[in-house]
Amino acid sequence: MKTTYFALLAISILFPVSSFAFDFLGFAKNEALVCYHPTAKPEKAEVKYETEPKTNGDITTAVVKVYYKGWIKDHSMEVKITALEASGKTLIQTKMLVDTNTKPGTCNYGEGYMWYEPAAKK
Repeated sequence: MKTTYFALLAISILFPVSSFAFDFLGFAKNEALVCYHPTAKPEKAEVKYETEPKTNGDITTAVVKVYYKGWIKDHSMEVKITALEASGKTLIQTKMLVDTNTKPGTCNYGEGYMWYEPAAKK
């Protein structure tokens, strides 16, 4: 009995169950990139975490770096994504931290929290 308890405890510590499974990398590549740079091609972009998702209360925040092709040269942008799950829906806010493109566009996600529904569910 004690062995089973300790095994379950070890598994729960090593593999915590997250009730919030927002895809920060997918959002940065397919939504934020196109929002800030409408001509960028997300299928050619690469993404990685600069800061892994961290949860504080109901809010989860991550910083994602997106590498994308511009018209003349390759660019990268670093965007802070804040996600809040409420009433079974997700609220998203972004903040552009760094962008090598000289003229990034404006993005509605950067103006405040917005409801987000993945394209597959729309």
